[in-house]
Amino acid sequence: MTSAEQTQTERETLVFEIASYSAERIGMDQPIRKPFEWRGALWVCVGTSHRGAPAAECYRLAHPHNFAGTPTTYAEKTRDGDAARADPLGFYHGMRVRCAGQTLILHGPPARFIPGQRAQLSLFGD
Repeated sequence: MTSAEQTQTERETLVFEIASYSAERIGMDQPIRKPFEWRGALWVCVGTSHRGAPAAECYRLAHPHNFAGTPTTYAEKTRDGDAARADPLGFYHGMRVRCAGQTLILHGPPARFIPGQRAQLSLFGD
């Protein structure tokens, strides 16, 4: 694959990540958009940035029986907004979402997807 082809593939991948953007749907307790697959897991985008290189902030989706914490809702978590923003696993960690008729849990920490980087970075350096 040439460098130009690889860059195009990375851009297309970022398009899939951004197409899954669902932050406003999570906040309104609506089903999320179609997630994307990365490293054998499903992920959903909750934020984008276009300063410098384009990037997408994403959370992994987990089935409730595979989630070790206590699931919550957007409304419950944001009752204490300062604590929600200070969560070391990320603002959306532990939130229940609906996707294709299933209830799933957003599992942090979030990953930041940036075209051109082989390894995607956790926002918390893990």
